[in-house]
Amino acid sequence: MHETPSLHRDLIDGRVRLPRVGAVIAATTPSLPWLVVDAAGREVELVSGYLRDRMLGDASTATCRSYGYDLLRWYRLLWALDVGWEQVTEAETAALVFRTNGLRSLEGAVRNGGSSASELPERIVGVRLDFRRTSLKLTE
Repeated sequence: MHETPSLHRDLIDGRVRLPRVGAVIAATTPSLPWLVVDAAGREVELVSGYLRDRMLGDASTATCRSYGYDLLRWYRLLWALDVGWEQVTEAETAALVFRTNGLRSLEGAVRNGGSSASELPERIVGVRLDFRRTSLKLTE
């Protein structure tokens, strides 16, 4: 069994709050109507590339905004853990899922005969996996 680092456990258990850094802000172009920026107000380029791809795929501006907030939540967790996108492991994903849905929903899924992986919140995990595929293409 893998050892979960202390800060990860504290985030999962709600003993540590995520810093309220970064923001989702309105952009000025139709191809990228929303931007995610870091604490210094700098655009998070990987997120912009992902959101731009969604807009090219006919996503609505509301969907783009919603995904922006999902990814801001993800980046806040990474910034709190001081983990770069390229170093993300299952521990960071677990911390996000538990913070988003809580331990009860995951325990309930297992108790009701589902596998924890198949019952994870589709929106967060789906966006993360899709974002990872897109960002890997951008960094190759």
